[in-house]
Amino acid sequence: MKKHTFIFTLITIAINVNSQTILITNIEASGGGSPPPTAYQINEVTIDFDGLKEVPDSLEIDFPDLSSTIVPISNFIPRNGFTVRTENDPPGTPPVYPTPGVPNDELDYLWMGSNNEYDVMLSVTQGHLTGLITGNVKRYGIEKTPADTYNMIDVRLEGYPAQDALEFESTNAVSPLIKNQIILGDDIKEFVMFNEDYTGTSTAYTPIDILVFYMD
Repeated sequence: MKKHTFIFTLITIAINVNSQTILITNIEASGGGSPPPTAYQINEVTIDFDGLKEVPDSLEIDFPDLSSTIVPISNFIPRNGFTVRTENDPPGTPPVYPTPGVPNDELDYLWMGSNNEYDVMLSVTQGHLTGLITGNVKRYGIEKTPADTYNMIDVRLEGYPAQDALEFESTNAVSPLIKNQIILGDDIKEFVMFNEDYTGTSTAYTPIDILVFYMD
């Protein structure tokens, strides 16, 4: 069985307040015949990387079934190619922003958000995005293909073998104020993260945990 491992390292940082961005600008039917047992449907999508890297305070996410949702940001983690505001910057400077001149394919960051329908984690590494959109009913994955396009996968949990069902992990991080509980599998919507507030640029980035998601 082929498995793709999606790994997210969680660390705490400040959040910008920018305008809403439409995450997916185009949705098309994906070629290649019928989807695998682990997917109801697979669609090719176009991602707005220029908007996402600007740390939008919310994302509008459109789905292949013509539904949509607006998800406000809960955390943003710059890992490479971003500048963090200092006390010498002029008023109005965002807490964190893309370093001018750094191309999209050199940026590393994590955007996280949540509303009453979905939890969203979008991890970008060297410009390549891997995403989890986990809802009360639906669960979606976003991954890059060998053809340098992106697929949105409507995940079918019943297609996974029994040994891939529910796993549970609870970790206390280095700081006693940070606790991260993750539920994987059938109840993946119900993960809870409590992150220590980032109050200034003198606060070091704090590793919290690693989320590993498997897809057949």
